[in-house]
Amino acid sequence: MVYISIGIAITANFILLAVVFFNLKKQKIKNTELVNQQDFFSREIKILKHEISEVNASSIGMGKMLKQLEQAILQLDSRQEELELQDPESKLYNRASKMAEKGASIEDIMHECEISSAEAQLIVSLRKTR
Repeated sequence: MVYISIGIAITANFILLAVVFFNLKKQKIKNTELVNQQDFFSREIKILKHEISEVNASSIGMGKMLKQLEQAILQLDSRQEELELQDPESKLYNRASKMAEKGASIEDIMHECEISSAEAQLIVSLRKTR
């Protein structure tokens, strides 16, 4: 009877040992999978950091380009104002254009700016297309 009890205890220990080894093997496999996932995510993070760096560099370049365009527009506006001041007739047309923007009639524009009916109609039609 004692031998049977010892046999059962030894068998139980072997079964327990087999379960422990099985669980260790499963844990090792799971650990390997996690290491592989970590490597994958590390590579992905590196790629994303590189892409973010490129986007940042690109946006800085775009910002500089926008600043240059803004300066060019300001220079063109300034030059246009200079040209308008040099030509006395352009003052009348500019005034007529502003009146047309505000919705003045062709007759009012003709009278105020001393321009012909055709000129006033042209200015009004140009303003409507904008």
